[in-house]
Amino acid sequence: MTIFELLQTLDLPVVYGRHTKRITPPYLMVMGAGQDHFEADTTYYVTQDRYTIEYYYTEKNPDLEGRIEALLLSNGHRYEKSEDLYLDDQEVFMIYYDI
Repeated sequence: MTIFELLQTLDLPVVYGRHTKRITPPYLMVMGAGQDHFEADTTYYVTQDRYTIEYYYTEKNPDLEGRIEALLLSNGHRYEKSEDLYLDDQEVFMIYYDI
């Protein structure tokens, strides 16, 4: 299951990269953020894709944040979480998770 498919199990709108239609928060946006490699002797032994997940909302919902985080952890995705960021131009809050 891809990270996109995994996030869709939360019953939130999920978009990849950017969106052209107005989406009412809460929703998630996923973007690829490169790869990490474990290598030795000029051979890649393990390649791990990295992603940034952006969670947009207008009202703080600790239960939903907890569901996002539990889903990531229970599927083997460690993450770094940002603080709550307010985006003036969109009048929404955002938290991003780097996995």
